[in-house]
Amino acid sequence: DEENLKIDEMLKFFNKQFFDKIKSEMNVADEDLIISHNDLLNGNIMRMGLDNFTLIDYEYMGFNFPGFDIANYCNECMYDYTFPSTPYFNMHKEKRPTGDDLVKLYKLYIIFFEKCKNDVEFKSSISSFSDDETLDKLWNENLEKYEKLLQKYMKLHKYNLIVSHLYWLLWGIVVSKNPKITFDYIEFSWQRYQDILEVLEE
Repeated sequence: DEENLKIDEMLKFFNKQFFDKIKSEMNVADEDLIISHNDLLNGNIMRMGLDNFTLIDYEYMGFNFPGFDIANYCNECMYDYTFPSTPYFNMHKEKRPTGDDLVKLYKLYIIFFEKCKNDVEFKSSISSFSDDETLDKLWNENLEKYEKLLQKYMKLHKYNLIVSHLYWLLWGIVVSKNPKITFDYIEFSWQRYQDILEVLEE
């Protein structure tokens, strides 16, 4: 049937040659992998107070590529999971952060990650430096190092978008086997596959 044809096409595309190409392009050594949330989206960011936020749902936490969480967040910004009828989600590609919005996300990510290595108390102020003036001040404190990291993350971003999609695409195929679930996980996986093809062409 149509669903099985879609599954066959997706699984045939993601062969060893594909994975070798992605691995080669990313050029990330095993020792450079970092602990990641691996399911970062708005629904897993909980507001605890006026200026206090925390992440929840660490079910998928583990090692991943640097910047994976930001790419996963960007992908998830495209999805509306409140759609009331089949396939029970909508995809809006124009909502994925790009340009200056994407750069700001990575700047926040880099500053937070680097600062927390040496100062655990810095975590408590994460929500207070998102204004441009404070962000620029923190960025300029270690400008040369941070700019190099930004270039690294921006280079990896395209491939992290693909890896994020692939991660949930395969998950969707597995979950779709549960007959009690009405959410259209095959269409969910198929749309991610289509976006992978578009990202590869960029």
